[in-house]
Amino acid sequence: ALQALSDTPGSTRLLRGVTGSGKTNIYLKMASGTLTNNQSVILLVPEIALTSQLVKIFEQTFGNRVILIHSNQTLVERRSTWLKLLTETSPHGPKPLVVIGPRSALLAPLANLGLIMIDESHESAYYQENPPRYSAIRLASFIAKTLNIPCIQGTATPNIVDFHLAKTHHSLVELSEKAKSTAITPKITIVDFK
Repeated sequence: ALQALSDTPGSTRLLRGVTGSGKTNIYLKMASGTLTNNQSVILLVPEIALTSQLVKIFEQTFGNRVILIHSNQTLVERRSTWLKLLTETSPHGPKPLVVIGPRSALLAPLANLGLIMIDESHESAYYQENPPRYSAIRLASFIAKTLNIPCIQGTATPNIVDFHLAKTHHSLVELSEKAKSTAITPKITIVDFK
């Protein structure tokens, strides 16, 4: 999958993988490679509260290189975060960073952005409904195309439009099996509420 993602044409690629197929591992490896090239990474998540496990994994792997941006931060915390991003990722700054946050993280002032990843890209939380209205998915694709960097949209259940675009432009990479054969398969029960 990593090789397929790097060989896929265009800047935006759709990583469709069943739950437990290893999408997080792919995110980690791609982020690691990008940081090694001295470039920063943005990882968009639908909501910080719902993706604490993903954030924890990134913090365990990359330590203090991970910066969180979210709406529950106070104005002082936000200012401090933005100042850190401005100073630490300047062209002469000491290290590239991984910025994790909801759609507003796309606006983070990173000087040397090398990768954008969108976890659970099918979520409606990526659409800003209040003015200014925008789609973080479309904005991420635009930024990636402008900077000539990859934008990876990861999901188990892709949006039908994104799925069609990925198939049409040959930018679909699929993980159809679980990463470990011992992974627990969820039991599905259909309940009639009548």
